[in-house]
Amino acid sequence: MTAPEPFAIPELVRGVRALGTPGDPAHDIAVAHACLAPLLAVRRALVGVTDPARQLVVGDVAGLRGQVAAALGALAAARAPDDAPRRRAEEARLEDAAAPVFRALDQLQVAATDLEAALRRPDTGVVTAAWTRWVEALQGAFRAAGEVG
Repeated sequence: MTAPEPFAIPELVRGVRALGTPGDPAHDIAVAHACLAPLLAVRRALVGVTDPARQLVVGDVAGLRGQVAAALGALAAARAPDDAPRRRAEEARLEDAAAPVFRALDQLQVAATDLEAALRRPDTGVVTAAWTRWVEALQGAFRAAGEVG
């Protein structure tokens, strides 16, 4: 058995509620999907990437935020295509539901900024600690997205 490669991304989706069995009928799977889909795309893109600088590019937080917001906007438009006031109300409801995801993405952005700063230093220990915080924040974004809906 070989040792894991330094900076290999660990499992990110274990325990994500929205990926499990259907449970609460009030759970809005479309909202959960809108929040999880961009993160799952990042997870797929991170497979085999062990360079922290490249991982930050792949896990672009601004891009993730924009994709989640666009997916929620599209969902609201689909739910109220011909009724602008109802669509705005639905957008507000969806944004409220997704607030924990956006807070988790804020935390991920802080961790990404810290990792970017650490990568400019020659101290491997500093980079490792910052990378670990970034991975934990990424896992937190997955957990938050999995609980939406």
